[in-house]
Amino acid sequence: TMASKPRNKQSKRRASPPASALRRHVVASLLVAVSLPAALSLCGSRLERSGLLALEQGEPATAVAQLTRARQFAAYSGAALLGRLPGGLLWSGLSPNSEYAAGRAVLESRGEVLAAIDHFDAAIRGNPNLWPAHANLAAVQAGLGDVMAALEACQRAIDILVIRADDAPAPADPGQVLSDLHLMAGQLLERLPASRCSGGSCLPHAADAYQRALANVAGHEGASAALERLAELQQEGRGPEL
Repeated sequence: TMASKPRNKQSKRRASPPASALRRHVVASLLVAVSLPAALSLCGSRLERSGLLALEQGEPATAVAQLTRARQFAAYSGAALLGRLPGGLLWSGLSPNSEYAAGRAVLESRGEVLAAIDHFDAAIRGNPNLWPAHANLAAVQAGLGDVMAALEACQRAIDILVIRADDAPAPADPGQVLSDLHLMAGQLLERLPASRCSGGSCLPHAADAYQRALANVAGHEGASAALERLAELQQEGRGPEL
């Protein structure tokens, strides 16, 4: 009986896996856990670059397909699964500029308004001072009839440009851009119900917006025509005093 005990212990030692094999298994599992997200990050980054290149080459449909696939990879990217690493070592999804570009491409190639809004919203979440995303969001919302939301987005774009906010892209012609945005604001104000504006009418506020458009670009055709039309309404007694 005494001699059988060592044999039992020896058999138990044989049944348990060696420590070195266990370590190899753990290391292999860790390598898979790290390498797979990194590979997905690489794929997503390449798709993003190819989508932007397609957009530059005038192929919005191809750009949409590539950027949409890149967006799908973002949920499984290294940054999503492992957390953001310092220095941007792992791709973490479409950049705000790429989201904005995707929104423009969706509108141009498919006319998908809701998808474009989704991209513009994502761009703004990534960079709240990306004024082109606010401006395009305003135009899309105006087309959907959500005038108040469009006016708010338009005004946000104007404010970003006026204060020259950090991380805001510099327009090639700031005066022209601001003039066009003020024109849009005036047109949106004309569409608002009178009850939404102080003084019982939104037309004076629209006229102020057109004046600001002219202050940025003297002789702006759209703003000048709008002011002339409002002045005619006033002379005919169909509009308030401007």
